[in-house]
Amino acid sequence: MAKGKETLLLSWQAPDKSFAKCILHHGIGHETPTEGATCTVELTPLRPDSPVDGAVIGYPLNEDVTIVLGDRKSCASEILDKCLATMKQGEICTIETSVQCCCETAIELGVKIQLKTFAKTPDVFIMTPAEKLQRAMDYKEKGKEIFQKGRIQCAFRLFAKALKYLIMITGKDVELSNELLAPRQQLKTLCYLNMAACQLKRKHYQYVVENCSKALSLDGKNVKGLYRRAQAYTGLQEYENAKEDLELALNIEPTNKAVKELKQKVHMHLL
Repeated sequence: MAKGKETLLLSWQAPDKSFAKCILHHGIGHETPTEGATCTVELTPLRPDSPVDGAVIGYPLNEDVTIVLGDRKSCASEILDKCLATMKQGEICTIETSVQCCCETAIELGVKIQLKTFAKTPDVFIMTPAEKLQRAMDYKEKGKEIFQKGRIQCAFRLFAKALKYLIMITGKDVELSNELLAPRQQLKTLCYLNMAACQLKRKHYQYVVENCSKALSLDGKNVKGLYRRAQAYTGLQEYENAKEDLELALNIEPTNKAVKELKQKVHMHLL
């Protein structure tokens, strides 16, 4: 075999067909990274003329980088996470797939991945309530940062991940740690509202209504929840429902400019 050449040992496709992986060097052991694991990785584009760069990947290329599974730093992060979750320490593989970026442009992703080391975090089922709450807070903050950069789909998934950890803080956990009750409820409300904000950007109005309603079931006087649900009702042309939410919001915050402006628009449709 010529020096510098690598031999394909195994080809494998993800069950959801989101990517195909070709193993060039098998790893050691039986464990693979899970969500929250800290991985030391080297990423190399497969072709010199590849449009893949550090901005698309979210990490520097051709050098050791740290990837925490679930961080969602780029359009390609979800695919990288899925692939890394199948790899053993020391494994080298290539993946080729199409990545949909926030600009709605599909980019062909071809990259070689070398998983050098990884450190796992505790499984969610053995995490303490406080650890689950902290993990949820971390995902919510990462989602907020990504949302502000216009990466709506990635942000939505991070808010949903945060919510998953909050849901897994059970009633028994809360009884054991009463100080978690208020922050858990507040964070659940914010996650539902942030998911609704993502869906509003996509004009998925019925889902906005559903998530705002879940937030309002936890905090019935949340003006953002009432306002966003009214926006969704307006998009659905359910103007009476929108009017009802806006009137409730103004009873709570009589000077809210955005609520007043939307109420005027809704009123014009009801004439």
